[in-house]
Amino acid sequence: YDGTNAVLEADIVQPGLLSSEPSFLVTFGDRLYFSATDHLTGYELWSYDGLNAQQEADIYPGSGDSWARGFCVYCDKLF
Repeated sequence: YDGTNAVLEADIVQPGLLSSEPSFLVTFGDRLYFSATDHLTGYELWSYDGLNAQQEADIYPGSGDSWARGFCVYCDKLF
């Protein structure tokens, strides 16, 4: 959102599914980190670099959720 218009920057869900439900957004370095789901691997850690969104890790392998959340930057590291 640029103050006037909202734009979809990346669509990480499979076609036909509703929402990735991004939450707990935090910037670190030149990326935006957040928790989201692609409805295949559950709620996991994702990032966006201004061009592409990617899952950083499937922390709880398979379709289960790791519920990665509550991110913060401390001493130049993302926790």
